[in-house]
Amino acid sequence: MYGDETALKPPSALFRREDALEALRRAEEAFGLCRRLVTDWTS
Repeated sequence: MYGDETALKPPSALFRREDALEALRRAEEAFGLCRRLVTDWTS
């Protein structure tokens, strides 16, 4: 996640640690589902 370059705010001023952890959890879930889809499709 990026900060706001225009306002010169770092990511830590815009996002909480919990936000980052939730984004990571969702990304891992999406990756797992995509991996499963490709694996099932190519088998």
